[in-house]
Amino acid sequence: MEKKRTKIAYFTAVGVFLVLLVVLGLTYRETPLPTLEVEGEPVLADTPFAGTFWSLLPPIVAIVLALISKEVYSSLFLGCLVGALLYAQFAPWDTIVALVGADYGIVSVLADSGNMGIIVFLVTLGIMVDLMNKGGGSEAFGRWASKTVKTRCAAQLLTMLLGVLIFVDDYFNCLTVGAVMRPVTESHKISRAKLAYLIDATAAPVCMIAPVSSWAAAVSGYVQSDAVNGIEMFIKQIPWNYYCLLTLVMIVVLSVMNIDYGSMLTHEYNAQVKDDLIASCDTGAGTMGVGWPGWYTPTADTAADYCAITGAVAKGGETHNANVYGVWTIGIPSNSQNKELATELLSYLMDKDVQKSTVPSGGVPCRYSSLQDAEILKTYPQYEVVCKALEGGMYRPVIAEWTQFYTILGAEMDNIVNGVKTVDQGLADAQSQLEALMK
Repeated sequence: MEKKRTKIAYFTAVGVFLVLLVVLGLTYRETPLPTLEVEGEPVLADTPFAGTFWSLLPPIVAIVLALISKEVYSSLFLGCLVGALLYAQFAPWDTIVALVGADYGIVSVLADSGNMGIIVFLVTLGIMVDLMNKGGGSEAFGRWASKTVKTRCAAQLLTMLLGVLIFVDDYFNCLTVGAVMRPVTESHKISRAKLAYLIDATAAPVCMIAPVSSWAAAVSGYVQSDAVNGIEMFIKQIPWNYYCLLTLVMIVVLSVMNIDYGSMLTHEYNAQVKDDLIASCDTGAGTMGVGWPGWYTPTADTAADYCAITGAVAKGGETHNANVYGVWTIGIPSNSQNKELATELLSYLMDKDVQKSTVPSGGVPCRYSSLQDAEILKTYPQYEVVCKALEGGMYRPVIAEWTQFYTILGAEMDNIVNGVKTVDQGLADAQSQLEALMK
């Protein structure tokens, strides 16, 4: 369902852009070429769209389509195609020449030595990272780090240290540190969002203050003066690069003092308490989720008619196990990326025959009709009591503030466990935050 909606949104956006291009083609068909002032001299533009809002249309097309489809290459190509159409004033052959030709097109880009150098450099980086992963380097480092690194703080600081050591290029830094440190941070229940922040906040700042780096080469190359050397100027500006220096200091402070706030606090709580697998369901990255639904009263014998049964039921002096699948209810998030597959699995789990087949091995049926099945009740009479309890049950929905509620409790419990706060201080801080939240 999610993929279907994405396709509808994508083709709708493409349709809107096509209609807009047709309107622009008809509107500007007879428009003369404008004259623009460049460095104080008049210059005749090559297209009537020069100097107008419509010159921004190509990047708008690329960005919008990329956000919808989550696919960059086709979106960038369509953005370039729109730019070529505007430049060639919608002439078919001229559009192809503009897109591919040697003046401004693909050929001219690939013919530039600087562009080709970047492409070869990035391809080489990708090959090195893939070889490192395939050769087992990342796995070996992860095994060593899992034995050496004992705390979440140490795992975060090691991520930063590795980022500092790989100072040659920020792209290479991100690719390498991410591949190597992910197993280590996952073993300490550090969220991938936090790992991404640590890597990104280390990579660029380190490269921007390292004299031997791709940043140093690029920045010094912009200096076109005989009075000052580019590398010398780059080195002299390092003490004044407050963004880089303060960002690195901030990583150390956040890691040592275990400080998280805003959305990062939620991600960290999910990783430590709910696990990232469950969190992925909450964000739509997963197909299915599990949750605590409260009491649920079955009303119809359908595929979606499932409930959680908690505790143990006593009948005739005996105590019988009355757990269904733990005390959790399986559900499909509204933003699930594969609702059809999740529905198919739920339909299978809720099938009468499947429910009945789980009973002999200790499973408790979830269907209302199964709990009233005469054949099942002959062997497991306790289910009659369970069914009556469910008939009188009440559904208690989660309050709107629940996510913030357990985030505050989880954060303060984490502070207590890690020794950042005493038990009394942590509980007092949690109490004051919860009182402010529920006012």
